[in-house]
Amino acid sequence: MKQRETTILKTWRLLKDKNYDGITNMAIDKAISIACGEGKFATTLRLYGWKSPTISIGYSQRAEPDINLHYCNLAGIEIVKRPTGGRAVLHENELTFSINTSLENPLFPKNILKSHKKISEALLIGLCNLGVKAKLQYKSKKQTSKHPVCFSAPSIYELIVDGKKIVGCAQRRFRKSFLEHGSLPLTLDRCKLASIFRNDLSSSEKKLGSLPFENMAGLNEIGAASFSFDQIVENILKGFEQCFEITFNEETLSDYEIELANNKLKH
Repeated sequence: MKQRETTILKTWRLLKDKNYDGITNMAIDKAISIACGEGKFATTLRLYGWKSPTISIGYSQRAEPDINLHYCNLAGIEIVKRPTGGRAVLHENELTFSINTSLENPLFPKNILKSHKKISEALLIGLCNLGVKAKLQYKSKKQTSKHPVCFSAPSIYELIVDGKKIVGCAQRRFRKSFLEHGSLPLTLDRCKLASIFRNDLSSSEKKLGSLPFENMAGLNEIGAASFSFDQIVENILKGFEQCFEITFNEETLSDYEIELANNKLKH
């Protein structure tokens, strides 16, 4: 491999983005994926937030009947469809990230599960550096829950602490690139979750409220320590650097990606 190609592979682009509404966030991620697939940019890790509480659902998931649309409308909760798969996620008080890269990138395995595992291993290193006693979930797909909420049960190669899921991820492959979304909540509002997904609960679960959401945890709910966003970001970046043996170059969205995103928002 030529030295310039090696340098490109080993230097990832870091985008520390601001808070946007859900539709804009998804349009930006898809635009980055297109640009990376075209070879215009190196592997890109984007860190971002949300203007207001937002539910994202997988590209093949339907909002109804899983989500209480009336409650979301009254509470001002936006609902947006992700370009990636998986189940519903409430984005609030969390670190959200996306990773985009070319399918030809040799740093990633060629299939979804193995590349997802590699990304989870990087996250695991970062969280362990924080002192979080996380581990990878090795449960097979056949054993995972069919609940519409992403965090209701860990899927294979996702991160858990004491059996509780702490990171939710979903990946989708396009013609020339893949995109993986990740959600790392600091705290969870279980009452709000129960209201949002009340349509899917049994009568007894409705009375108990938080019961279906006891298999999940925010990072600041699992121990005595309380971590800031800056601490989490710093250690997550170190985890990727150690796992993939790369360095980050902090940049901003290109004019080309902004144009792509704006075009998607118009259609």
